[in-house]
Amino acid sequence: MKKVFDLIRDHYRRRSRFALVFDILFYTFILLLIIPPTRRMILPPLIRLTTVQAREKQPGTATILQPEDYSWQVMSPDGKMVSLNDHRDKVIFLNFWATWCPPCIAEMPSIETLYRDYGDRIAFILVTHEEIAVVKAFLEKRDLDLPVYIQRYAAPGIFSTGAIPATFIISREGRVVLEKKGAAKWDGIKTRRLLEKLSGEA
Repeated sequence: MKKVFDLIRDHYRRRSRFALVFDILFYTFILLLIIPPTRRMILPPLIRLTTVQAREKQPGTATILQPEDYSWQVMSPDGKMVSLNDHRDKVIFLNFWATWCPPCIAEMPSIETLYRDYGDRIAFILVTHEEIAVVKAFLEKRDLDLPVYIQRYAAPGIFSTGAIPATFIISREGRVVLEKKGAAKWDGIKTRRLLEKLSGEA
């Protein structure tokens, strides 16, 4: 054991001050990531820095919703059941997320921006399994004003991803023209152009 400590001591004696400071910062960062509360604070900003815009599917590759997919229902915070049929005349931005998911938290500000700019023309439906009180507290704490719904029934297979966040943009004709698993930058020019094209404004 003494030999091990001697080797470690000799190793750090040979390193520069800059390298030692870097090592301390690196190990501190790793330690903070291990602790759940600090991990939830640190990860979203880091993820936000690395997110890019999602890409539209190639022509001819879009999947199409069936009538039974449109009948899927989610619950609004006031207890009202809402189905995709209620928004069939609009382009739909459907997002699956959770309050404990750092990538979900990371992309929320860009979704909020997109919702502020297009919420009157595009149906935004953000779906979570969590309790209403938890969701409301999360939105209030972060000053987010998004249309959130609670999932009570299994989502149609067309939306099965096995991971969150997961986002689908659905045209008025029922085509899933964009499908993104993982966080993305949603308020970028590509998404804006896509929404304007789908809503007939481009």
